[in-house]
Amino acid sequence: MTEARAGFGVSSITPRVGAELAGYRYHRPSAGVHDELHSRALVMEGDGSIWALSTNELCWIGSSAVALIRKKVAERTPIPESNIFVCAVHTHSGPRDDNAEDWDRPLADLVADAIVQAYENRVPARVGTGRGRLDEWSINRRFIDRSTDPGMAVLKVEDLNGTLLGTVVNWNCHAVVLGYDNLLISADFPGLASAQLEEQMGDGAVALYINGGAGDVNPLTSGVQDRLSGEYAVDTHVPGHCYYGTAEAKPRFRLCDRGGGTFEEAEALGQAVAQEAWKITRTIQVGAVSRAPWIRSAHVQIRPARAPAIEVLGRETWRNWTGKAEIMALGVDELAMIGEPGEVFCETALLFKRRLWQMGFGVPMTSGYANGYFSYLPPSEAFAEGGYEVEWARKLSLREDLQTAMWEAIEGLIPHVEQQVS
Repeated sequence: MTEARAGFGVSSITPRVGAELAGYRYHRPSAGVHDELHSRALVMEGDGSIWALSTNELCWIGSSAVALIRKKVAERTPIPESNIFVCAVHTHSGPRDDNAEDWDRPLADLVADAIVQAYENRVPARVGTGRGRLDEWSINRRFIDRSTDPGMAVLKVEDLNGTLLGTVVNWNCHAVVLGYDNLLISADFPGLASAQLEEQMGDGAVALYINGGAGDVNPLTSGVQDRLSGEYAVDTHVPGHCYYGTAEAKPRFRLCDRGGGTFEEAEALGQAVAQEAWKITRTIQVGAVSRAPWIRSAHVQIRPARAPAIEVLGRETWRNWTGKAEIMALGVDELAMIGEPGEVFCETALLFKRRLWQMGFGVPMTSGYANGYFSYLPPSEAFAEGGYEVEWARKLSLREDLQTAMWEAIEGLIPHVEQQVS
């Protein structure tokens, strides 16, 4: 057994009103604030190892911003830069990370504040993990007759007196309940879920939401359900794949058109996530840490060397870039989580979680939008099918065997434990 210490922290990262909202490739200056944006952090320490997990209510967070956050934290704590895992929830009603004028203080300082607070809040702790599932709230946006990943996993942390300090919740869905017609700053359903779960937990407990294999998964809100049950032909993110009709059929519903989403729908999905997470949390029995905290990372070449110059999201140009991206894994007790720097498909998340389970981790997690952002990271099978997500991968000249390379890069760094039955 390991004597573990853990602490949580929270800071506000709400930008100024007028900050441009990311996502949808539209110019959308914000007109107000519906709900505040937060950075939440957990620091775990034990047996000579320490790591920090930071989740942020942003659309994405690029590798340059991640590097600066790590530098700021390392200046204020003994946590090594290599042991800091930074991800975003991917809200399309939040800002991008690269406009310094959006905040009164640098974003890196605000995110570092939460991690430093978590470090300073460390106390002797007990942990436990558990799993459940949240059905009927998500839909595969490329092929609606294919599955999503409804699995939800939770890490629960208490102090030695039994006070609940916080949780880490992992589920898989694009944070696009609110569409391109929304101009209010919001964390969408992930932030609303964290806030509702924190209210249920009470006593200042903190709930980190980690978005997993959401690259091809959209929210199945009441508005989407109504249109799916109506007399519409349904278009998906893969051109030419029409459901309930032909390419010429009318009227039509484009699943990729996120206009018309409401805050009531976002709150309903947030509540559903929080309720399932709270159900799982209540069933978890905490105890002394049986496997000490660990963290590993590797760098993968995801784009050919000397590839042509590319303008990314209208702002950044990659010239002769070799395409190295970071993949990171961390764990404690029964939990192991793999983070990838972009939008991971649910098929990949399911595959990686199964492999982690086979390696002996009873509660596997995946995180997209982690430690950088390189748009969509499709599995090799998706390239032949095409579609919106694959078009982005091709625009960036990403390798078609990328997910195989990701797993091979990180597999040997993950500490193997007792083998499970496949």
